[in-house]
Amino acid sequence: MFSNALIESNRVLQGAIYNKDVEEYEKKFSIFTTLQKGEKIGKYKNGQYYVVLPGYTQQLWRWYYNENRGKTLIYLDEDFTKFAKLLDTICVSNAYINTNISYTNICLKVVGFVDKIMPGLYNLKQTYLHTLDLVSKIDSIILILLDFKEKIRKEKEKKKSKKKEILVHSFDDLDLNYLSTIV
Repeated sequence: MFSNALIESNRVLQGAIYNKDVEEYEKKFSIFTTLQKGEKIGKYKNGQYYVVLPGYTQQLWRWYYNENRGKTLIYLDEDFTKFAKLLDTICVSNAYINTNISYTNICLKVVGFVDKIMPGLYNLKQTYLHTLDLVSKIDSIILILLDFKEKIRKEKEKKKSKKKEILVHSFDDLDLNYLSTIV
């Protein structure tokens, strides 16, 4: 009994930690929810991204703040590699820990967020079409995010089918005529 309570409290604590991590990435990547084609990104020293709007000043702005395609590639690689590790951890926890609420809510939250940032990533890719390294990295990020969504969808279907396998009887399906023959 005590071990079940300990396991449950550990599961809830781990879910809260994942939720906090997801919220941090939602804040960090929120820029991608509104990013338009032609807009470029930079990164402040505190790790937050910012948008550099297209126009005559874009080149000057990026030169002055020492931003370039190479740095954009590094930013995306570092941040989305860490995010992908979190997604993998959430997937594994969702698949192997018998939970219904906390991990499902986290997964739904992340899937919704992935849907929001996907157009911005695609627009960033369109902005850098002639920079193959950056296009490849953004394609890789998009595939990782789609893979996460697919894993969550399959796990949801798997859990749903397991629920159907459980037989639950009520008194409504009890054959009273059979009981009278026994007595």
